[in-house]
Amino acid sequence: PGEARAMGRITIFTRASCGHCRRAKASLTARGFGYAEVSLSDYPARLADMTSLTQKSTVPQIFVNDTHLGGNDELNALIAVDPGRFDSDTNNALQHSDPSDVRLRLEDVTRGATTTPSISISDLLKLHETADENEKEKKNPSLIIGDRTYDHLGAIRWLRTALRGKIADRGEGFVVHGRCFRGSHLWRAIQSAARGIEKNDLRQENQITGECVRLLVSGTLRRVPHGSRDTTRGDTRADTREHTRGKKSENNPTTFSKTYLYRLQPDVDPGSVNSFRDLRPNSVAGSLGKTAPRGTEIKRVIDHSSLVSAAQRVMSMLEDRHSNVLDGRINRNTLRQDPDFVAFLDWFSETQNVSLTEIKAGKNGHATLAAFIINVYNLTVLVAQTTVGVSTSVWTRAAYFKETGVTFRDGFYSLDDLEHGLLRGNAGNVPYFGERDARRVNVVDWSQVGINTPGKTKPVECRVHFALNCGARGCPPISRFTGGDLLTELTTAARAFCEGDDHVFVENWNKKYGHLTVRLSRLFYWYKKDFGDDLELVRKLARWGPPG
Repeated sequence: PGEARAMGRITIFTRASCGHCRRAKASLTARGFGYAEVSLSDYPARLADMTSLTQKSTVPQIFVNDTHLGGNDELNALIAVDPGRFDSDTNNALQHSDPSDVRLRLEDVTRGATTTPSISISDLLKLHETADENEKEKKNPSLIIGDRTYDHLGAIRWLRTALRGKIADRGEGFVVHGRCFRGSHLWRAIQSAARGIEKNDLRQENQITGECVRLLVSGTLRRVPHGSRDTTRGDTRADTREHTRGKKSENNPTTFSKTYLYRLQPDVDPGSVNSFRDLRPNSVAGSLGKTAPRGTEIKRVIDHSSLVSAAQRVMSMLEDRHSNVLDGRINRNTLRQDPDFVAFLDWFSETQNVSLTEIKAGKNGHATLAAFIINVYNLTVLVAQTTVGVSTSVWTRAAYFKETGVTFRDGFYSLDDLEHGLLRGNAGNVPYFGERDARRVNVVDWSQVGINTPGKTKPVECRVHFALNCGARGCPPISRFTGGDLLTELTTAARAFCEGDDHVFVENWNKKYGHLTVRLSRLFYWYKKDFGDDLELVRKLARWGPPG
């Protein structure tokens, strides 16, 4: 944020990872205005202040002293009409006292122009590190070259640099293997970095081969399967997706060959945003130690709520760091190269130890599970925009949502699996999870949350679609949903979506035909099955829409 002013104040209600908020702040910064930010992500109780002041449910909401300007669209409309007058009026207003309305207070005046608690990304990640994982890496490093010891993250960084130009798509027969390199490339990279050993010394050969094996044992390196068994190019067939996920590279920890093809672990399944390292129970890296038998199951106590909360906050901080101060756009290329982002991906792998089945069995089971899935879906989209990219055409969109997702202890879930399989009650003419799919047990039962739909044996909560979509003129004020008050939070998201004319527009009464015409976002057409017939939908819109 800009600098706080001695008198007068611009106050913005925001939330984490909100593009509209980022653009509004950029517009003010570009014109030389500072502002105070009230983060609803950090202080969710302040939502009541914002809605009572504005009668709006979306963020951002911008005030100059006690005067409400509106959201990002309204701010930029004022600037566009007469930039000079906007600057003059705002400067004049800032010569007066700070806002008198207590609802515009700052949480901590000692922090100056922000009400977002200050902490560095590295410190935030350390707060949520798993102690046993750190101890294991100290005892069993991924790579040792001379007097230097590398953990998994350090080894990945070193190998990316050492193998620059060697990691590429490579053909073998009629099959193209993506993002891989020859064992000989790795061997020579380690050889060139080794110190004090003669070039053709047998001892050196054994040492270098030993480090290659160490990379395999630690899970930093994975061998590429032969022929058509390697499906990392992205086969989107449902049967292939169910059975090949997590089996895309063979990992033989005891042998190494210069002729084999290998991949770095983050490149094994780039569609899974939390697979920078492999912590699945049946993986080598996920085992309890080198002496533990393969298949030994890990049952760590994972606070799934605080883990996702920290991840959302880190992603918001990283996006802010790489946003253009003039227009709020995020530079995904520089974000992708940021060492803190790479460290975040490594840390985020810990979510592989989260069990959806255990969440469902806990307090407020199905409500807590639904809230967690919504949060993870939105977080996965944010991370994937940087790691995978953004689908820009209708031809690639279907494959993108089927291949991009997140891995839990219960298995891999694509974005489609999370939305249509878990949240929508395994909807579709062909269910996303077949009868033999073990993930089927984690489908949210909305009747357990308090939703009952007359005439439907399996009720579906249609408001989840608003929680998974950001409005055109603003974002829902809730960035993190909870199991304790989920239905209220979903109603808030619905109101935020419906308050803009771009989503719900009611035309004037048509005297000729004797009816009103309601124009709706295509979202209501896509999920008509969930919203019900026209009369049922209109009744819902009357509850969610603005007064009158």
